Amino acid sequence: IECMRVSIICGDYHRIIEQHLPQSSTNVSTKIDIEKILSSILKSSRPYFLSSTLIQMIVFIIMSIISPMPCPKYLSITLVVYVFINYLTHCTFFSSCLIITLKRIKSRRHSLSCLHLPSDYYIKDRKKSIKNTFFQLPMKLFENIDPKFKRIFTGFICLFSIIFVICSLWLILSIDTRLFDDRFLPRNSSSLRSYMKSQTNDYDIGPVIMFVIPQTVDYTNATNRLLIHRMIEKCQNETTTNKFKLVWIDHEDVTDLLTSKDSIDIRITPYSQNDIILSEEENKTVLKASRFYCQYKSIKGDREDLRTMNNLYTYTQQSPIPFIFPFSLIFQHYEALGQIRLEMYLLILIMVTITFVAIFLIFASLKRALLIILHLLVLLSGSLACLYLFHNLSFNFANAPWLYIIPIVYLDTIIHATFNMKKTKWKYNRIMFSLIIALIIFSFFPIETYIFHIICYSLLYQSLICVISINILLPSWFYIIKRILKQNKKTKKLSKILIDTNQSSAITTEIQNLVNEPNGNMNNNI
Repeated sequence: IECMRVSIICGDYHRIIEQHLPQSSTNVSTKIDIEKILSSILKSSRPYFLSSTLIQMIVFIIMSIISPMPCPKYLSITLVVYVFINYLTHCTFFSSCLIITLKRIKSRRHSLSCLHLPSDYYIKDRKKSIKNTFFQLPMKLFENIDPKFKRIFTGFICLFSIIFVICSLWLILSIDTRLFDDRFLPRNSSSLRSYMKSQTNDYDIGPVIMFVIPQTVDYTNATNRLLIHRMIEKCQNETTTNKFKLVWIDHEDVTDLLTSKDSIDIRITPYSQNDIILSEEENKTVLKASRFYCQYKSIKGDREDLRTMNNLYTYTQQSPIPFIFPFSLIFQHYEALGQIRLEMYLLILIMVTITFVAIFLIFASLKRALLIILHLLVLLSGSLACLYLFHNLSFNFANAPWLYIIPIVYLDTIIHATFNMKKTKWKYNRIMFSLIIALIIFSFFPIETYIFHIICYSLLYQSLICVISINILLPSWFYIIKRILKQNKKTKKLSKILIDTNQSSAITTEIQNLVNEPNGNMNNNI
């Protein structure tokens, strides 16, 4: 967020200084009017930062009020304070730094900007030659493209962006949290956390690791039984776990459970009543879900415990058993997964709504407000959909409170780019490409925590989508809107010309009638 704001201000800073530096003069001290330059810089950036700050503060104040969970509530309050202090910093400290920099440039003592002074003709000519070499040919090719093909191509891109939003929203709405519904909780517990605590108290060594299979599996199959036992063995081979295990299929007759005519409550023994879920479907008993357990040696929750849990995630993802997933008290948010998912949906909805209302009221532009919320939806839904498709963002959803911060990372960039597309479009790319390169480098580090991977990949997908949005999607939408407005102007001009022509012909006819009418009367009189 900070890097993007600084990049936006510096981009405007360079552009405005170039506008205020006459190329004919070589005396730098006579060229710079600090008051004009500073006011221009503030006018070009402050309204957009003010709008994004208001949007973020309103959204997270609402989230802190409606969220029933402590973690999102405190996180929202923290973000409100951070956003407010960040805006005050830019209004005071950063403006002071700009004034100092401008005074240094004027006095020719030091230049903190990357701007080349007009007297540096060699660098200036070299810059022009580089620009002509690398950008002139592609620009000429683009300008020479048939306008019909341009309209078709940009129309396809705009249509693709709408389809992308619809598909992404459908994907993130299909994130599965059934595992955390009440019917999948143990029967004799009010919550998953209390149940896990009771298991810890009963076996008094360390927190229990509970494996859950939330789908129907053929437990009579020897291969499936072997897969479950291998999972238990892998868990027990970890350095931080002990030899305790609790596997209900070793003590229950699965065939009797599925074929017996007794009621379900009688068929399940007390030993397994919290570990299997049976239901009657079409006069047939189906085993809907099951659980089995291992245990930690201690309750420290240190890096070794995290590494063990990460290994268990890996084992379950590699296992052919469908949707198997491990739980432990090391992670506090499992039973609240459904609520976290709901709050993420609410956060996106509130962010889009408040953004539309704020932009429309502050800038009085319906077109730009609609463009901003469209690209905000592309950014948010696209990044979550990528996490869901490529990184199993379903049961792991609860381990990523970072997802609450995602909506504000590139909000400034989208708002500023929508209002300043032609002026500073390429200024954003430097920061985003730098961030992408840094994230690619970080991906080679052997950091195993799931939250680290969520942060890296969410930023990576957001940066890639934002680059595509600013450099391809937004220009395409502006081109289509420009063509439509131009066509409407032509239509209005033609209709006006036709109306004027009709009116002039009608006036001419009336004049001729008036001229002919007296002549006729005179002839009659004669």
